Amino acid sequence: MIRLPLFRGLCCSLFLLICHPNFAQKQADDYILKADGQKETGVILGSFENDQYNTVRFRSAAGGTGTFGPGDIQGFGFQSGRKFMAIRLPGSENLEFVQVLLTGKLSLYKANDKFYVNDGREIHELKAFYDKATVAGRETRELKKPYLGTINMLMAGECSAEIYDVLADTKYDDYSLVKLLSKYHYCEGITYEQHLPELPFVRISPVIYGGVTYMSMSPASRPENRKDAFENHQTPIMQIGIKAHQFRRWKRLSIDVSVGYSKLDNTIISEYTSESQYMTAKEVFSASTITIPAFVNYTWTRAGSFDSYIGIGFNSRFSSLESEFAMVDQTLTHNGVTTIYETEFTSINEKMTTAAGKIGVVWNFSKKIGLLAELQLDYLPAFYQVNLPFNEASYNQTNTSLLIGLRF
Repeated sequence: MIRLPLFRGLCCSLFLLICHPNFAQKQADDYILKADGQKETGVILGSFENDQYNTVRFRSAAGGTGTFGPGDIQGFGFQSGRKFMAIRLPGSENLEFVQVLLTGKLSLYKANDKFYVNDGREIHELKAFYDKATVAGRETRELKKPYLGTINMLMAGECSAEIYDVLADTKYDDYSLVKLLSKYHYCEGITYEQHLPELPFVRISPVIYGGVTYMSMSPASRPENRKDAFENHQTPIMQIGIKAHQFRRWKRLSIDVSVGYSKLDNTIISEYTSESQYMTAKEVFSASTITIPAFVNYTWTRAGSFDSYIGIGFNSRFSSLESEFAMVDQTLTHNGVTTIYETEFTSINEKMTTAAGKIGVVWNFSKKIGLLAELQLDYLPAFYQVNLPFNEASYNQTNTSLLIGLRF
């Protein structure tokens, strides 16, 4: 068994790892394009790759750090393949960093959730907007798609008929527009390059955890002159489940659902004193619990291959208690008669669903595999009932679980 000071030390170590993950340094595989066109490798500083940048902080491979705007450099790019260039868009007098999704005869740009196509002579905005419409007497919103006409005009040629079906189904988003323009260049036999990583909408990964749960008790209701002591406050726990993560659109979000099992062997010793009697009791029991925790997690910081996150959710538990030995010793003060009898006096709430929270850190040492460390907490009101004859008490239980896991 892990002693309480060691358990607290492990929890503190996890907390420090989550809050100060700066020891993990990103590899120098990003780059900037200087004003003279020279490419310099290094690291673009920041937790996450964003879709919009006003300035970019860059640390070169030589160690120098600087902040650059669209007037200082031609552009920059990430190890993942994403690329930004300093471009003057239609209707604007200033340069701004624009995400380049595809380069070719028709280059595709994105800025402020709008898309543009550069045909080499002019940059054309791809427009889409909602307009009010009345359907069956009800007012609704209808998406207008003038961008389809603009693209159709720009792609006019021998491949127009072949790509018409793709054009008709093209949505106003990154992947759909890149797919359309890629098919156009391929059909025309024109060289092109994508700068948008091909990512699934979401990645689903199995996870397995092992660890220990520390339980602290507090009285929910207890008569005066009553004492109860639980001897064991910790138990091993195992969990297995799935994690939805690496959402294409919501990079900081993840969702996980698990099924866990734990078994606690424990002993409770009770004492009650009043003017009429003195009572002691002891019960040895084992409590088995199946848990189903579910969390929505938010990653607040990333340093290299380390992500730190916080999660909120709920924990459903199904518990059973089996008594191995129970004895009550009751002495009446007015005549000194002592009665000893065997009777079970401890029970638990068999079905509960309560709010839960956690903090954690994951080391992504490959695209699929990650090592996780989590601190999970939940609170069980009136979980234990300890009912001596004509003398009832109930106890809240607070669970703090330290888990180490593997995501595949």
